[in-house]
Amino acid sequence: MERFLCAVDAPVSSAVAQFLIDESGQDLVEYALIACLVALGTVAAVKSVTTAISGVFNSVGTTLTTNV
Repeated sequence: MERFLCAVDAPVSSAVAQFLIDESGQDLVEYALIACLVALGTVAAVKSVTTAISGVFNSVGTTLTTNV
């Protein structure tokens, strides 16, 4: 079976080959994953700090209420 090439086949096949070889989007995905990990770490840290700050405010409020 013969394949007939037309003038459009060559640029399209070279564009597809270039797309498959191109790895420039890989960096963007890696940066996005790093940003997600940093965001998750930040959320975890803020949750623990929020609990500690809440305890301090409750302690101060209790002290003010009992001493007034």
